[in-house]
Amino acid sequence: MTITTLLRSVALALPLSLAQAQTTAPAPAGAPNTDVFLSRISRRDGAVLVQPPINLTRRAGYDNQPSFDARGRMLYYTRRAPNALLRDSVRDVQTDIWKYALDGSDHSPATVTAESEYSSQVTPDGTALTVIRVERDSAQHLWRMPLAAGGTAARLVGTVKPVGYYAWVGSQVAMFVLGAPATLQIVDTASGRRDTIARDIGRGVKRVPGTSRVTFVQKVGAQWYLDEVDMTSRAVTRLVPTLPNVEEYTWVDSMTVLAATGTTLRTWTRGQPGWTVAADLAFAPLTNISRVTIDPTGNWLAFVAVPTEAKAAGTSAYRPQVRDRDVARDLAILASDSMEGRLTGSPGSGTRDTATLNAASNPSLPTGRASWPDVELTSPVSTSAGGGNTLRIGRAEHPRFDEPGLHAAHLLDLFHTGDSTSSDKSRREGDLVNMAGNVNLNTADKDALRALAAG
Repeated sequence: MTITTLLRSVALALPLSLAQAQTTAPAPAGAPNTDVFLSRISRRDGAVLVQPPINLTRRAGYDNQPSFDARGRMLYYTRRAPNALLRDSVRDVQTDIWKYALDGSDHSPATVTAESEYSSQVTPDGTALTVIRVERDSAQHLWRMPLAAGGTAARLVGTVKPVGYYAWVGSQVAMFVLGAPATLQIVDTASGRRDTIARDIGRGVKRVPGTSRVTFVQKVGAQWYLDEVDMTSRAVTRLVPTLPNVEEYTWVDSMTVLAATGTTLRTWTRGQPGWTVAADLAFAPLTNISRVTIDPTGNWLAFVAVPTEAKAAGTSAYRPQVRDRDVARDLAILASDSMEGRLTGSPGSGTRDTATLNAASNPSLPTGRASWPDVELTSPVSTSAGGGNTLRIGRAEHPRFDEPGLHAAHLLDLFHTGDSTSSDKSRREGDLVNMAGNVNLNTADKDALRALAAG
């Protein structure tokens, strides 16, 4: 069997079965149809790099206001759908907080109440959520709701309402309080001190990571600004004009802010005069990005968007150019790694096995080797073939990849075989769109991998 064409697609490392298998509920009349999306992000030379997004909720209805726990392993969001208490009731505005484990192990309600909860945040100790609860008299208060079963929910700031959004710094909380106009109020829950800091503000109230400062959107006529308040001194500093009519944003770190307009993500860094494009997600089936948030580890970006139909590939769609020797070399690397239980490729220095294998003049396994060397935790990452350290097949995960988004079982390596005897070049190379007959190297047995490597 000759392998003539390779389609190697590494998908965003998330278990899609949970995201796609949720029961679909019709959206209440007039409710926005929004979904929560997730992208892996990274930093390079100060820039924020955004990978293609995955739709986590994928249903008709209102899914909104994502937030992460401190370890970036659980995502919480506001979901409008029937719950066990109100399944048979007429309800147009009832919401609960749902949780989504990024390793795919859980997607379920975190709160099931007769009231509506919004704007969830995990407490620093990880034992509870703080939420905005719409009480039965329609008052909106800040509440604490234990995550453990049997815990008692409690109102936190009973003197301030209606609260819409908030940010914590220790025992102090900065709150967007609805009114005409909306105000920014800071309450110290330990001492009871309460100060009104600003009026006519937007709903974006965020803590600056690692500091005692909170930022908010100050509206001055048609011009809006991102302002910063020191929670100790109450001093306010103006930072930068916001993107036009945008009042939602997230801090990447203490220096850089990320916000969105349409399908474009932009960043602003302290000291810069304006905003810079970080990514344009126009290729994805979504529009109107809002409610962006980044997990505390800096690995994940969650955001809300309106889902659209996936775009069909045009006649001018990109088709990779694949060489037989490249296919044979990569198959040999992956097959041998799987059989010997090592990570895919190790950094090549010219004397290592992977460097020998990766040489264009030697697309076969090195001779005289009983096994392949392991990749150490200190091994640098390389994007070259055989040097990516990206995948371990058929064995327990290497500690370096034992975290959500890097598990080999969640990655796809697909190889497509064409008709090697055909005189038609397109048939020899195979159809890059029709994936029938592919081999998934994450699940293939050793005999199949040996056959692929041998060609």
